[in-house]
Amino acid sequence: MAHLNTIEDSTGDLIDLEYFCSDYCAKFSDNYNGWYGAMEIYQPENCQTCNTGLTYVHQGHLKYPLFEEANS
Repeated sequence: MAHLNTIEDSTGDLIDLEYFCSDYCAKFSDNYNGWYGAMEIYQPENCQTCNTGLTYVHQGHLKYPLFEEANS
């Protein structure tokens, strides 16, 4: 699950997303606009503040990069 910050252009259209491990880390971004967490993501991403690997869905199953790294 990820916390997201949306980046919009001057007309309000979405142009990019920032990915974070927690609302705490998301608040460090200039693009923070309130809590937008517990979002499923479908590709590997790292927290843009602390670089923690984020849990994501892969072929219908959750992948836990931090757990997998600790047990390898």
